[in-house]
Amino acid sequence: RQRLYRAIQDAHWSFIARERQSHLVKALTTDIDSVAQGTNLFLQIPAVAMVSAVQLAIALSISPLLTLAAIGCGGLVAILVRWRRGDAFQAGKRIMLGRRAIFDEISDFLASLKLAKSHNVEEHHRLAFEAAVAHQRDSVLAYRRRMADARMLVQIAAAIMLGAFVYAGSEFSHLSTP
Repeated sequence: RQRLYRAIQDAHWSFIARERQSHLVKALTTDIDSVAQGTNLFLQIPAVAMVSAVQLAIALSISPLLTLAAIGCGGLVAILVRWRRGDAFQAGKRIMLGRRAIFDEISDFLASLKLAKSHNVEEHHRLAFEAAVAHQRDSVLAYRRRMADARMLVQIAAAIMLGAFVYAGSEFSHLSTP
């Protein structure tokens, strides 16, 4: 955040004149927080990979055939989830643009508040703000619905696969249920 602040401070006037003030405020506030969340998720990848590798090694030592079948089923579920979830990048882009529109409306309204009041056009600003908020809300809800559907698909598939593999392990591989 401090480096971005300094970059804006040191930027050429031609850049600053082209950019909306609300875009700079949004970049310094919410965009930096989004980058921090993404970085945190990225840094968790090695730990998740290590735990997965250990679990895979244990599963292979217990029953290689069932482990390979589970990997195949998991791959199928991953494809189905990817299809159901849709393009998360584009959904995130729509959400980001919605946030930007809200920041734009707030910035425009506050910058011209005195003029808006003197010309009695506060209603116009309120309607524009409410439209931006509604668009943002719809984008977020659509994204959350798709993610919830994908999560539900994973949970149902995992329950079915777990039951099938416990059954197959006890019936065909003669493993004890635990």
